[in-house]
Amino acid sequence: MRNSKTQQTIPYMIRHFLTVNINDPFSDSSRGEDSTYIQYFSGDGTENQINYLEKKPTSSGYFRVWIDDVEKTVGTDNTLDRDNLTLTWDEETDPAEGNDNIKVKYQIIQGWIYDDNPAFTSSKFPRITVEDITQDYEAASLGSYNNYTSGIGDKVTCLFKIIVRYKRNNQFLTLDNINYKNMDLVNAICEEIKDYININKKETPWKFYDWEIERFDRIRSEEDFGILRKEATFNVIYWDKS
Repeated sequence: MRNSKTQQTIPYMIRHFLTVNINDPFSDSSRGEDSTYIQYFSGDGTENQINYLEKKPTSSGYFRVWIDDVEKTVGTDNTLDRDNLTLTWDEETDPAEGNDNIKVKYQIIQGWIYDDNPAFTSSKFPRITVEDITQDYEAASLGSYNNYTSGIGDKVTCLFKIIVRYKRNNQFLTLDNINYKNMDLVNAICEEIKDYININKKETPWKFYDWEIERFDRIRSEEDFGILRKEATFNVIYWDKS
């Protein structure tokens, strides 16, 4: 993955920030572990480059990393933040620019935030889907295409759906020390998402210019299968070449 504002990276980063900032009603032990998760990142030649992990590492499980197939020492050549899902490189070992020249293999907690829709028979509920819908491009100014690749680029407005699903079972789960079940739990998760995004609107994270929740809708088309669903209409704005 390259740390750039592209159509493939924007949804990844939204999933990353939701994973870090939205509390999972299930404990880590309930979600379970996976011991062989691998990711690739592309060096960009910047100082103290940050790699944003897709999954949550276990609290004390192994974490190994290589640059150009040469293994580096975690905690010496870089700093691993298991809570914020980041790997920050020291100046002396910053990866050179290259495609997928950083390999990370680590032990993870099974996630609950995805880019796909679950089978109705899946037991992994509650879960969140981040689904990209449209991208609208607007030229920054007259003549901005004289040198598109080195200019500010287009103002891009991306429309996403953040979909929360839970399988009705009348069992309580605890979120922020309060017990919820069924649709109340779905609404409580949506409230956390709304609060996180609005609290971080003034200074949006990463390279986003702005983001906002437009609305929430309850979707009843899956309730015959026992799936309770609510989705946020979510806009993200960025300048694609800056």
